[in-house]
Amino acid sequence: MKIGSPVTTVMDMVRISMTPGVRIGSSPFGSLGSRTFYVGRSVPWKGVHGIDQLAARNPRVAAGLRNAIRVSQAHHEKGVSVVRVDGAMKLMPTKSAMQMGAAGIIVASYHSSVEALQAMIPGAIAPAITVPA
Repeated sequence: MKIGSPVTTVMDMVRISMTPGVRIGSSPFGSLGSRTFYVGRSVPWKGVHGIDQLAARNPRVAAGLRNAIRVSQAHHEKGVSVVRVDGAMKLMPTKSAMQMGAAGIIVASYHSSVEALQAMIPGAIAPAITVPA
């Protein structure tokens, strides 16, 4: 169902987002300067707490989540990195970039996002800390 901002309040959107069985999403397409919101059916495990309760509802999703948790716990990198993903350059946490594996190529890494942004300014004095390939 498509809804517009005059029909909904922020509190309506919060109530929708907290209701099991219902989800809310938005699209930037439409009238300039506005968003279109969509209400629809959510995944059946929305609001389920704990991996064991999730496994009772959907074992395959729980198995994928366990794997994602294991991968996340294996990485302890700090800072931010400039990463080439599908030809585009993106700034993201280094830990996330490392978890991507071959899907992203780390171009440079920094201790903080401030340092990264300063390095992106033409003629900046903050050098990139490059990561060997």
